[in-house]
Amino acid sequence: MPSTKSTKIGLILLIGLVNSAVDAKVISKLVTKPIGSPCSALFDYAGKVYFCARHPLYGEELHTHNGLGQFSTETVVDLIPGVQGSSPFGFFELNGSLFFFANTPSAGYALWRTDGTSQGTQLVRSISQDFGVYPTRINAIITQRETVVGEVNGHVYFEGYNSPSDTAVTSTPAKLFVSNGTSAGTQEVIGANLVAGTSDSVRTNYQVHNNSLLYLSNGSLNAVSGSTNTPIATLPFTPGFRTTQFTKISFLGNRVINADGGIWLTNGSTAGTILFRQAVAPEAPYHYLTAIAALNSGLVYIANQAPESFPTLRITSAPNDTVLLTEESGFGPVSPTQTVFNNRILVRDKLNTYSSGGLATGGTSTAVSNLYSAYETGSGFLGYSGTPSVQNSASSLVTFDPITLSTQLIKSELRKSKILGDNGSTTVFSNVKVNGVGEIWATNGNIGNAILLKGGFGSLDLTPLRDSGARSYFLNHLNTLPTGEMWTSNGTSTGTYPLKFQYTHSYNPGTISAIASLLLGD
Repeated sequence: MPSTKSTKIGLILLIGLVNSAVDAKVISKLVTKPIGSPCSALFDYAGKVYFCARHPLYGEELHTHNGLGQFSTETVVDLIPGVQGSSPFGFFELNGSLFFFANTPSAGYALWRTDGTSQGTQLVRSISQDFGVYPTRINAIITQRETVVGEVNGHVYFEGYNSPSDTAVTSTPAKLFVSNGTSAGTQEVIGANLVAGTSDSVRTNYQVHNNSLLYLSNGSLNAVSGSTNTPIATLPFTPGFRTTQFTKISFLGNRVINADGGIWLTNGSTAGTILFRQAVAPEAPYHYLTAIAALNSGLVYIANQAPESFPTLRITSAPNDTVLLTEESGFGPVSPTQTVFNNRILVRDKLNTYSSGGLATGGTSTAVSNLYSAYETGSGFLGYSGTPSVQNSASSLVTFDPITLSTQLIKSELRKSKILGDNGSTTVFSNVKVNGVGEIWATNGNIGNAILLKGGFGSLDLTPLRDSGARSYFLNHLNTLPTGEMWTSNGTSTGTYPLKFQYTHSYNPGTISAIASLLLGD
């Protein structure tokens, strides 16, 4: 027999349900909630930024922000009604439309097209149902691998995996696809040979060159035109060491490839793929090349042949090369994303920073202060000086001369500071105090010019997401979790704010009364 207490609870619930049914009065309340970390990369389209966000009522769906205030984030389309979301990702623009991938019960993992409105959002083709594989999802918001690996002549290329969970960087892509934005024009590239890996030096990596998509996998160089895959050449490749990859530069009209210690050039044809310079002896252990740059009719690079040898900065004009600089403590590029600043290559060791124009004699300078990072912005050359190896040590934002590396102070006593964005005239940067209070600053690059935009908010760290026109987007991390709150700034105080959802939540007072009675008792 049920207890008196359980019977009482059941009666209270029943009364509450009856009250809810009878009481037609519904109370609506305007609710605001900060927008957390986006569930996709951010993408610019038609003057707005588009991204996947988790809405309290719609789940993970396509959203857009127009920059007109902290509550101006709107849901573009709710592909799955209710809180279950379609998790859109992999945005690209083609022929005037915005394309993305999403997962719905009816279409599976599919390619969609939108004009930025709910009515203008249409299904193009299902990838999982028609081809039995799944398009690549990004692995993280910050260190992401783009779903679209190249765009050539009105066609985009993307990878497909054997299951939705096979999207980690170590997973092997099963197929390569090409699409012109139509259902019939979305096809598998026949004969593609793709491999997995934990970085661009291991997994299949791509470059667009001479109106063709080139890709490297395990030393195999291939060219793709339309849906046709053509093997071009086999380059040196050491399994387990794996250093054969594209660089991001062109030289003498060719794409430069770092191939297992050798510098190769290719124009996308078999005859036009040649060894330019065997820069490091292939039999040497731990040989590698880094920071390759084209300067003064030559290629400048850092070479290391063995653990006990010292890295050297060299310039090559085949078949010979010249050592520009040797450093016993080891060095690498100052910036992980940019090698050349004003026709100078910047490298640093543990204590000093060096600038070289690639000249065999002279033209190499040592920094007076330790410039440990560098950025080229619309307002000039900016960087940070200090001692980054000391945890939470203070640093200074400086402007620097790429030739002499002389620095001039913009703002000192910064901690966990990062360049959050740049709109061409104003650079936005962060500062997180030791007591966990965040600040957002702006500068025009002039000496001593630093303006506080926002301060006094809780923060452990801030991370840049994307520059979109005059606006920059970034994450404010409130704790040690990888999630955060989305912020944006246009370089002004009023234009710097966290993004928030504003929506109407409705409830029935009868239901609330029944729940209160149940919890509080008589």
